[in-house]
Amino acid sequence: MNGLLVGGITVCIDVADLPSFVAFEPTVRLLRDFPVPVNWLPLGGGLARLSARQPSSSDDDPLAAYKARRARARETWAECELARNCERLGIDPAQGARSFDSTVAGVGLLYASQAGEDEIEFLRRLFQEAWVRGAPIEDAAFVATLFDSPGFEEYVANEGVAEFERLQGELLDAGVFNSPAYVLDGEVFQGRQHLPVIRWKLGGAEGIPPT
Repeated sequence: MNGLLVGGITVCIDVADLPSFVAFEPTVRLLRDFPVPVNWLPLGGGLARLSARQPSSSDDDPLAAYKARRARARETWAECELARNCERLGIDPAQGARSFDSTVAGVGLLYASQAGEDEIEFLRRLFQEAWVRGAPIEDAAFVATLFDSPGFEEYVANEGVAEFERLQGELLDAGVFNSPAYVLDGEVFQGRQHLPVIRWKLGGAEGIPPT
């Protein structure tokens, strides 16, 4: 599949996903410790945002009531996780709760790779602009200001969005559905909780693996 390296690591990331912002710098620090090829790919529409529909609750339907209780539990957990992540990043929870479309930002990552731009620095600036400053990263004209080279707006207007959408289908077919995701030696790891295992594998998989 396009972009999933053999003998290296692929990092799939969605700038519109706050937990991915939390994971970004730890991921960068880990990868700097190992001389392996790294491929950064944009991921859009994380699992948590695929549907905001809540299940209906009915006293006459035990299954529906159970699903509604689980939904409320997930909502409570999400609120706590949001507060923790905002505290880690030093941003206001109201800012951390914002929702936006990361398609243009994802196209920007594809363009950064093709134009020879620094992908890590581009992503770092995107995360800061999106979550700290509240900048309009859905706007191609704004994202274009983050590049040293011209041509981004033309790329978005022509093949960029189609390439981004095609990649999303390929990633989903490969089992990548949430951000951040890591693909190493053909194995998909979903979420930053797998960083210790990834470090262990990149270091030669010696000794007892982290749990």
